[in-house]
Parts: sequence; structure tokens; C-alpha cells
Amino acid sequence: MMTRPQIIEAIIKSPKSLFLYKREIDSRWIFDDHEIITIAVKEHGGNLEYASKQLQNDRDIVQIAIESNPYVLEYASERLRGDHLIVSLAIEQWGGALEHASEKLKGDQELVIRALRTDAYAFSFASKGLKEDHDFALSAATINPLIIGFVAPELKEKICDTLGLSDKEICLLQVKSNPDVALRNATESYQDDFEIVMAAISQQGDTLEYASSRLQDDFELLAAAIDTDNYAHIPLKYASARLQDNKLAVTLAVEKNGHALEFASERLKNDKDLLSRAMVTSVHAYQYA
Repeated sequence: MMTRPQIIEAIIKSPKSLFLYKREIDSRWIFDDHEIITIAVKEHGGNLEYASKQLQNDRDIVQIAIESNPYVLEYASERLRGDHLIVSLAIEQWGGALEHASEKLKGDQELVIRALRTDAYAFSFASKGLKEDHDFALSAATINPLIIGFVAPELKEKICDTLGLSDKEICLLQVKSNPDVALRNATESYQDDFEIVMAAISQQGDTLEYASSRLQDDFELLAAAIDTDNYAHIPLKYASARLQDNKLAVTLAVEKNGHALEFASERLKNDKDLLSRAMVTSVHAYQYA
């Protein structure tokens, strides 16, 4: 069994290692040790998850954890999730932390407005009363127009009329705040609009799926989709057959994710150069050749 100084040294060297002690019955005292938990959350805020209930209710420890990582507000005690200063500290770094605030604070206009300055999605976590308040929603939209994507339909039209927004401007705001849902539900004319589709894929590459067939055949859009998407999604899957047979397009795709070779044309699946490039990012890419 490690000594207390050895545990502290280990946590400083590897901040994310605290959870490993959760499995050891003889080490459970660690999670109720004020000094160890203070050091742990300072090095890695996520360690607040493993602190004892008592220490998750310790204002100083929670504040240190949130200063390190605003996403950990959800692990604070119910009392501290209703603490104005603690919640303020979290939402000033990440507005989405409002989700874990108390119901009372979700109805605090000043706090919600501060949350919206960093994340339009925070509007969806505001209290029912605020979300249904036309004057508040209008004020919020003035500060962060992207909230249009989260406003109730009955309020959206009034707010857009007041702000003088065109239909296309509204669609752009919705796409920028919630690209997947907005482009999927957009009209065919907007799914065929280069500016709107580019706005969507610049945030989430696989939204190319909802673009018109004409734009799925656009090299520039496909390149942007590949560039912005994460490893889990493969925009080449939604490209036109012509682009799936374009060596430059497929090269960009497999250099980002070797599994993209699965969606290349049969001709390019047999290209040794492409297979070699694909296997750099995924050793299993050979199965698609």
C-alpha cells in the first residue's frame, strides 16, 4: 500500500490517476482527504468526480476544480450548484455549465445572459419561465443571435421580425448553433445553398449528408468537411460518386481517417499509394482494398 506522500507525488505526476484508487478498498480514505483532493482537483478538475460527498460540498475545493475545468460543476453538491459565485465561475468559462445549476439559478436573468455570451446552447437550459418570456428572449438574441436555433417556434417569428432578419439569415443562425438538426430540417433550396451548407460543415463535417446532390459533388465543400470533422465521422461517405473516384479527394479523406478508404470507388480501393496512406492513420484500412 502506498504511503500518503507517495500518493500525493503520484497524483501530481499523473493527475488523471486518482480514479485508479477507487478500485482499492484500502485506499478509499483518499477521497475524503482534504489535502489530497485539493491537490488532485487543482491538477485536474475532473478529479472532483471521485471526491467524497463531503468534499464535493466543500466550496474551496469545488472552486479550485471549476477554475481548472468548468465542465465539473455537475459533480458539485446540490448546495453548491445553487451557489451564485460557484455557478458564475463555471458559466463564464463555459455557458453550457448552466445545465447543472439549480432551478433557481436557471431562472436568474443575469446569470443566463452571462452564460449565453459563451454558449448559445445555454438558452435551452434556462428556466421555462425565461424561455417563454418574449422580452427576455429578444434581449438574449440581441446579445447572442445564435440562440434563434433554440427559441420556441412561437417566439422565433416575433424575435426575427423585431431584429429584421431574413429567412436565410435565420437559417444561417440555426445552422451555426445546431448544424446537424438545422441542415437536416432545412428546405431543399437551403440544402442547395453553398453558404448555408458551408456554415454547417465548417462545424460538423458529416452534415454533408443533408446537402443537395449538387453540393455533395462540390470538391471545396468536401475538403472543408474532411478538414473540420473528427475521426469518428467520414464525410467521404456522403460525397458524390465522382468525388469518391477523385484521387485528390480520397487522399485528403484517408490521410485524416484510413477507414475512409471504404467509401472510395472500386478503382481507387486498388490504388497501392492510397492504401499506403490510409494505413498510416489506420492499420485496418487494408480490409477495404
